[in-house]
Amino acid sequence: LVPWDFLWSLETKDRVVAYKFCLLLWSITKDTKTPQVPRKLQLKAALSVYQHRSTLVVAGTNSGKTLVVILLVLLQQPGSITVMLSPFKRLQETMVNDMKERYHLRAFAVNEDTPSDPDWWKSHVFNRKTKSLGAVDILVTTVEQCFRSDSGHLSQMGQLLRLPSFQQKVCYQVVNEIHEAIFSGTPLYGAHAFRPKWGYIDELRRLLSTVPVLGLTASCPGHIMASINKAMGTPTYFRLQSALNRQNITYAFHCVVGGLHVLENFRCLVSPTFCDPAKHMRILIFCDNKQLTWTVRNALESFLPDEWKGKGVVLHYHSFMSQAYLTQAHKAFTTEGGLCQFLVATSGESTGVDFPDVDIVVNAGLPPSRKDKLQCAGRLVRREGKQGIFLILYEPWVNEVDLSEYENEWIIDPDQPRKKLATHASQCDRAPYSILAALQKRECKR
Repeated sequence: LVPWDFLWSLETKDRVVAYKFCLLLWSITKDTKTPQVPRKLQLKAALSVYQHRSTLVVAGTNSGKTLVVILLVLLQQPGSITVMLSPFKRLQETMVNDMKERYHLRAFAVNEDTPSDPDWWKSHVFNRKTKSLGAVDILVTTVEQCFRSDSGHLSQMGQLLRLPSFQQKVCYQVVNEIHEAIFSGTPLYGAHAFRPKWGYIDELRRLLSTVPVLGLTASCPGHIMASINKAMGTPTYFRLQSALNRQNITYAFHCVVGGLHVLENFRCLVSPTFCDPAKHMRILIFCDNKQLTWTVRNALESFLPDEWKGKGVVLHYHSFMSQAYLTQAHKAFTTEGGLCQFLVATSGESTGVDFPDVDIVVNAGLPPSRKDKLQCAGRLVRREGKQGIFLILYEPWVNEVDLSEYENEWIIDPDQPRKKLATHASQCDRAPYSILAALQKRECKR
């Protein structure tokens, strides 16, 4: 398991640090179902940041990018803290729970649900009077918590980041899904930025100017590199990259009959011999709006044998539901041997969340970009030795689009739409060139 060739290639002082990374991780996980030793890429990235170099890791989903963060936190100096930016609450919760349960780290998620009571922050995070940290090793926060709200209010997290005594405690700054700096934080194709605060993360670099940045992404096409450089805060960072495609994923496309509103198109996802959820493939379906999640969920439920209807075999998931239900649905689908075999979700479940046993991922409609396609496919078979299928169900109009209409000022951007987007642009106008071109081709999709 240990990458000995890499270890022996290092200088003595670096080899000692790498040994510490390996030993710490092994000692914490050796009594679990999956004992861990860091791989070469993870060690190279962790060593780079440990040596105080800002580092960008570009690697596919399920490649272990988050483990780089774990290694750094395990070896960080007592009395110091890591600040990690992460885009979605579900992703935050998954990471924090994993850090606590598997690696025994003292981790907190910071978002709009986090208490704003100064006494809570004083006891758990940082005491401004004594200038000392609470029982915390890493904070996993949304970007919005770091900047002023639209009303001009600065959250407790934002206040701490501007406090010199707290800044001195920060040893590493991690930006998970750093590509969101452009995909969410930048106005694209005439539309407003979806989450404009992502466009300001270079300001955090100025606040924490002496702290190395670790950027993590599975989506780094060439046309966004200028934005990545800005988000990293320096053009001289160290870059590590591995393959983005995984060999155990097969990509498949299917043109539905009539349209996605014809619910018979989804019958193929339920085995005609369905008799026991435990023997059925686990299937994750992504939809681009919450109404479609409800519609598809009801359709799949209707295709089940009567004795399994209403038992929780099919669940749906979107951000307007209660937090209690979302937690319950996510747990029901991700628990090994759980009853739920079909989860119909919006994009909040597509980024970074670890599903242990998904056999098929279905995208009902077109992914908004190649980045979204890779993220959705990345939820598949996150265990060695298994194979999975990523299926895009698309409507007949896709075959009628003339790709020559995509010649415009964004021609270097493979995710460009046909024209600038109006507020209520149609699906056809929003369709990205990269996805349409792939669907219209007849050769291998890899």
